[in-house]
Amino acid sequence: MKIISRISTLVIMNLIFTYSVQAQEKKTEEKINNQEVITKPQENKDRLGLTYSQQTPYREIIKRYAEEMREVRKSILNKEEKIEKFKLIDLKREAEIKSLLTVEQFNIYRELEVEKKSKMLDMRKQNNLK
Repeated sequence: MKIISRISTLVIMNLIFTYSVQAQEKKTEEKINNQEVITKPQENKDRLGLTYSQQTPYREIIKRYAEEMREVRKSILNKEEKIEKFKLIDLKREAEIKSLLTVEQFNIYRELEVEKKSKMLDMRKQNNLK
């Protein structure tokens, strides 16, 4: 009877330890992902070399169009209609940003957009493999 009690205690302790380690790993992974989300806009701003007078309008443009994208994502439109709306929003955002930035800055902005889309595709592929 004592052996069964000790074995069950060891099994329970092992389960608790395993769960604890997994929870810590998940928290660490979340912190890394959150840090990437926080630092990304700053990195983009630095790479674009925005002047002080460009920073606020740029941030407002990005924020406004991100909200529009969120609204479309939440809408009841079918997939094709959403894709069309996303394309239209992208074009409007790009035109507004192009009018704000210099030619060199806009070229860098486009490079950043290509990188972002590439990373999103990679993430989708990884999620589909899981």
